Amino acid sequence: MAEAAKNIPPAADEAARLVAPLTMDRVQQAEFSRMVYTVILPAGVEPDDILPVAFWTHFGEQLRLAKLQGEVEIIATAEDLKWRGELIVVDAGANWARVCFKTTEDGKRCITKLGGLQSQKIVMLPGHTVNYSGVFSKWRVVRDADGKMLRDKFNTEGDAYSWLSDYAKSIQQR
Repeated sequence: MAEAAKNIPPAADEAARLVAPLTMDRVQQAEFSRMVYTVILPAGVEPDDILPVAFWTHFGEQLRLAKLQGEVEIIATAEDLKWRGELIVVDAGANWARVCFKTTEDGKRCITKLGGLQSQKIVMLPGHTVNYSGVFSKWRVVRDADGKMLRDKFNTEGDAYSWLSDYAKSIQQR
């Protein structure tokens, strides 16, 4: 069937196009020409917030240099785990970058809703909460009355509860 298609002459109003065969100097493994970055965005940042070119001002030069080597992609995840998106760097300069979300076949942007951080409440000291606030602040202890963060950067939930237990003992001794 493919042979028959080759032998069909072009229509009278359509000129024949000659395309040279691909040469090996135009072929390389994707690992040599594709750079993929992962970024953790601050909690509360929405997908449309990262599209302005000025958002990337501190990362623009690095993206520009990477773009000289080939294709540049960014996997962005919100620190509060509400969403994750896949972007392509269209162009970049010294203090800016133009990005766009990859799209699916049906034209939808490649954004995955993750649901956000789920907080569970174990009452060890009334009026205080232990919650996970993302990869930078990690587990933290918050006073409910005013929302003040008392301590953060605990690697595990257990470490935060241990600190809260010691804190509860210290304020009861006063």
